[in-house]
Amino acid sequence: MPHTNDNLMQELSAAELSGHAEAVSEVCRRALNSPTVQSDPDKVFHFGIKLAAVLLAHDEPVSPQEVDEGISVMQKMLELISREDRPNFWARIHLQLGAAFIRRVQGNEKQNIQSAILHYESALLVLRSNHSPSEWALAKVSAGEAYWRLDGDSERIAAIACIEDALTVFTQERFPDEYKDYSEELRFWREKVSKRGQL
Repeated sequence: MPHTNDNLMQELSAAELSGHAEAVSEVCRRALNSPTVQSDPDKVFHFGIKLAAVLLAHDEPVSPQEVDEGISVMQKMLELISREDRPNFWARIHLQLGAAFIRRVQGNEKQNIQSAILHYESALLVLRSNHSPSEWALAKVSAGEAYWRLDGDSERIAAIACIEDALTVFTQERFPDEYKDYSEELRFWREKVSKRGQL
């Protein structure tokens, strides 16, 4: 008997209430293969986002296969929305893809990091320090840490610039913990770059 969208939504709600990630992912995969869901872009987006969130959960062990599946799902989600129509969702998907490529162990490490940077920079086309300051600053930190991992001279300078930008939001008065962490990171990076004669 074919599943209706309503039935699948109810199953997803029950799976989420159970707290079992495997149950959530099973319902989402089934939904995404359902013709009734495939004919409704909003439902595809809904189940896709839920599945990617489970596959790329930051507080759970994630297998290389799950990371790649999560990346594939998120890339398909980008085909369903545009920056103009749903800018905040568009930006958050790019942020999730950036984080996923950083975690990716399959493929070429440098290419994965470069892909992550592209997604972080895409998100920063939408995020603004005056509208979503914390999210903007965290995106800057993520981009900076990705640039640093590439270990080139220009990339290290770009990394430092990103953290400097983030610290305009993560000030000592408003975000003391973040200020401490990222100031120390910035200090360490500047020392390393200075020793290489780049600053």
